[in-house]
Amino acid sequence: MRKRIGPAVAMLCMCALAACASEEATPYVWHEADGHRWAELAAPKGHAPGFETVNPTEAGLTFVNTLSQEQFLANRHYVNGSGVALADVDGDGWTDVYLAR
Repeated sequence: MRKRIGPAVAMLCMCALAACASEEATPYVWHEADGHRWAELAAPKGHAPGFETVNPTEAGLTFVNTLSQEQFLANRHYVNGSGVALADVDGDGWTDVYLAR
């Protein structure tokens, strides 16, 4: 059975959507380069650029690069650790995280 929402709730939802839509989104200006493209990003208003500590479980990032002694002895380059890349690759506004061993 479906319930109908009242007119007051419908009006409240429409006002909330209108308020969200009224913020002007700045489109990315993409620069094409050899084999890749990039866009300059502005720091969010009211925040300084930089990093913030995030709980790994909350973020859904629980990657651990383990290294056995045999791997270490066979190739000491493994000691340098794993790689990480952060970028909005697909242009959806969310940071994509790529982890490499």
